[in-house]
Amino acid sequence: MKEFRDPFVWNEGDVFYMIIGSGITDVGGTALLYKSQDMIHWQFLKPLLVGDKKDSGVFWEMPVFGKVGDKHVLIVTEVPARDSYWIGTWRNETFIPDSVTPARLEIVN
Repeated sequence: MKEFRDPFVWNEGDVFYMIIGSGITDVGGTALLYKSQDMIHWQFLKPLLVGDKKDSGVFWEMPVFGKVGDKHVLIVTEVPARDSYWIGTWRNETFIPDSVTPARLEIVN
C-alpha cells in the first residue's frame, strides 16, 4: 500500500461507509471501502475501485463518493496531481463504473 489518507464518510440507513484514498504498489490509486454500524468500529470490505497507474496515478487522495440522479460518482485527486471521476452504479456494496477510464475534472477560475 502507498499512503492512507482523507477519509470520506456517508450513511445508508443504519450503515456508515467510509472510503480512504490510497494506492497499491506497482498497480495504481485506489479508494479503500470500509463499513460500520457505530462509526467507531470499522470493517474493511475491499477496494471500492482500483485504477491503473498510467491512467489514474499511483495513489488517490481526497476521494468523494455520492449519488447523482440514478447514478453514483467517485471523484479523486490523483498523484501526480490531476482530478478525475468515474460515473457508475452502486449495488450490494460494490461500485461498477460505466467506464474503467476516468473522466477528467477541470476546475478553472
